[in-house]
Amino acid sequence: MKRTFERIILRSPKLYQFISRHRKHSNPDKYIFSQLVKRGDVVVDCGANIGSYTRFFRNLVGSEGFVHSFEPVPATFDELSKNLKSTITNIKLNNKGLFNKQKNEIIYLPDQTSGHASLTNHLNLWNANTIEEISVSLTTLDDYFDDNFIQVLDFMKIDIEGAELFAIQGSEQCLRKHKPILHIEINTRLLKNFD
Repeated sequence: MKRTFERIILRSPKLYQFISRHRKHSNPDKYIFSQLVKRGDVVVDCGANIGSYTRFFRNLVGSEGFVHSFEPVPATFDELSKNLKSTITNIKLNNKGLFNKQKNEIIYLPDQTSGHASLTNHLNLWNANTIEEISVSLTTLDDYFDDNFIQVLDFMKIDIEGAELFAIQGSEQCLRKHKPILHIEINTRLLKNFD
């Protein structure tokens, strides 16, 4: 019911923004996204997790737009795929992470919490009891755009637990060419773990 309401209300982003401003527990990121992402836009969701923002972007861009979603952790990607299977028409799900080069790397998952998966071992940061090491595939946005002949980029959300700079480095050509709006989550505690 909540998803259907959100999908319908996003047909009028101004109405969504009005409702968000007057709700006690609204999501500030979604409010910002509703102001910046337009119908027909092409969006990259880097660090898609289980897909709540990917779905939100899909509703904002409508059938005229497209969302490229990236999630490197296999189990999280499976959940993302299940969550979006009925709305897959203008979304491409990629079981890869974005980085500054193509490679396989170990990602660290504390206490099975997919939203905290990071390329740096950060067991103490989350007071985790366990940390799982998972091999993941990484690529650059520049290579992805070239390989898929993508000619438009309007908006990019980057939330990858400290590795945001590496994703930006691997997106340099796309960023220079398309000049998209960027929304970057920065966790300064995790940034310290990267050289």
